Amino acid sequence: MDIAIDWRYWLIFPKVQEWEAVALSLGIDPESMRSHPAEGVYGINYGGAPIFADSSIPNRKVQAEFKKRRALLQASIFTTEFFPTARGQRGEPWQVPIRLAEFAEWSAHVGLDMTAELRALIEPRSPALPPDLFPASPVQVSAPNVEHAPSVAPGEVQLATSVATPPELPSKISVPGVKHKIVNRIQPLRAEIKFAMSTAIDSADAMAVWTVLGKLAETQYGSLIGFSSDGIQYMGKNYQANGTPDIFTFKNLRQRMTGSARA
Repeated sequence: MDIAIDWRYWLIFPKVQEWEAVALSLGIDPESMRSHPAEGVYGINYGGAPIFADSSIPNRKVQAEFKKRRALLQASIFTTEFFPTARGQRGEPWQVPIRLAEFAEWSAHVGLDMTAELRALIEPRSPALPPDLFPASPVQVSAPNVEHAPSVAPGEVQLATSVATPPELPSKISVPGVKHKIVNRIQPLRAEIKFAMSTAIDSADAMAVWTVLGKLAETQYGSLIGFSSDGIQYMGKNYQANGTPDIFTFKNLRQRMTGSARA
């Protein structure tokens, strides 16, 4: 019997074991996996990677794929650039926890299929900006007025010409989420949250959006600085005043998405 994967849980879990990542990539709920009856008996697999009962995996084809992926992943954890979490760790590959985002990047690199939820974790090397983050400027520069330009005799050099002055540009340009002066009427992180919602698995689900927002914070996207136990750090009023990062919490995000926060 198929058991639905609780993606809300797995997507926010900091690190997973290699076999858990492989199971998720095949659409198998790791919580439904059961140890092989012979594991630990008569020295079988003593001290080695865990093995599982065939009944934990739908069919023989998937069973074979599960074993191949585990073997490939175990051989890659310490030998490729895709698992920075494993750097400096001691032990066997199956003993070192990894991040699901790292596993998704690696899987895509080696050409393995995966669930849509894992594929959504793959980060572009340079996160694309929302198309309306930097709107095209309506300011147009007029061409020089040469209709009444003075004539220049052959052999003479015109040292200066009269060129029409272009329209004066605005002295302050407000860019949502990326600004040097705080404008009270603009919500902080508006552009960053909008982008997170556009790339989340479910744009209406606060937890899914929070997961993407946390990943953007790790890359210091827009005005995001990083992620701490208190929440997402960003460049807001406190940062402008004294260099201390402002904090955006999951509660703040839920209020923003439900419209209960002040606009």
